[in-house]
Amino acid sequence: MIAVIAVIARDRKTGRCGWPLTFRWEVSLCTVEGHPIMKALLIIALTAAAFQVAAQQGQSPAPANAAPREHGRQIFTGKCGKCHDENAQKKLSDGSTLLTRLSARKDWQVMLGTRLKSMTPEDRQAVTLYVEGLLSEFQSSGKK
Repeated sequence: MIAVIAVIARDRKTGRCGWPLTFRWEVSLCTVEGHPIMKALLIIALTAAAFQVAAQQGQSPAPANAAPREHGRQIFTGKCGKCHDENAQKKLSDGSTLLTRLSARKDWQVMLGTRLKSMTPEDRQAVTLYVEGLLSEFQSSGKK
C-alpha cells in the first residue's frame, strides 16, 4: 500500500501527528493514515489543484503555428484557390480533389512542393502547414 505523505503539525510532546496539539508542536512529514480529517483535507487540496490545472489547460493559447497557418491559408486561397477552392475540395477534371490526391501519397509534401517551388521558403512553409491541417481534417473525416 502506498502511504500518502503530507506536511502537517506534529506534537513535540506526544509525537502524534494531527490534532489536538499541546503548546509545543512542529511542522514535519507525517503519514495521513489514521487521520481521517487530514485525509479529507489532503483530498480536497489535491482535487482543487487538479481542477486548477484542468482549467489552465482549457485556456491554452493558440498553437504557435497559428499565424503561419493563417498566412498559408491566404496564400493558398490567392494562388491555388482558383483551381482547388479555399479548402482544396474542388473537384478536378478527373473527379478527384487535391486532398484526395495528396492523401493517397506517403510523400505528399514532395508532391505539393513541386507547385510551391517558386515561393519564398517562408511562404512555402506556411502553405505546407495550411495544407497539412486540411489533410489531417480530411483524413480524420474518413473521406478518401
